[in-house]
Amino acid sequence: MSRALSVSYKMNFKIEFQTAIRGHHIYKDAWAPHIGQKLICKTDTREEAIEYDQNAIGVFKSTDEVTLLVGHLPIEISCLLTNFLNAAPENKLEAFVVGKRKREVELDVRAKYVVLTGSKIFGNILFDKLKKKKRKHPNFELDIITTRDIKTSTYEINTI
Repeated sequence: MSRALSVSYKMNFKIEFQTAIRGHHIYKDAWAPHIGQKLICKTDTREEAIEYDQNAIGVFKSTDEVTLLVGHLPIEISCLLTNFLNAAPENKLEAFVVGKRKREVELDVRAKYVVLTGSKIFGNILFDKLKKKKRKHPNFELDIITTRDIKTSTYEINTI
């Protein structure tokens, strides 16, 4: 019996930033945020979303039974992140609730967003553009936390 071990590493680039999940005032009857709750982000192609923001990214609570829209990424950065998500299928955006809802113009929920990509080039471009947005809109709450390379590994043992 012969065994072969194969190991592969996939480099990912990760960016973490904090900003709001907007529009909770619309979804507050259907969703109560919980600190640490993981949410998925993807393009919102509904007509009513596109009418307000052509690059709308929805924030969704996902369970085994249903995926529920609970808010949106702020319009100030939705174009950047829509382009990022559409650039490559492995590009991902997740949100994690880090604070209770906050009343400003509407109800906002504070979240940490995690961007993952297999391309360091995409990651660096997005990171630079996020920094420029923060400088251009000083009153927009956007806190870039970290950026780093991360490794994921896969091990396979084949028995012959």
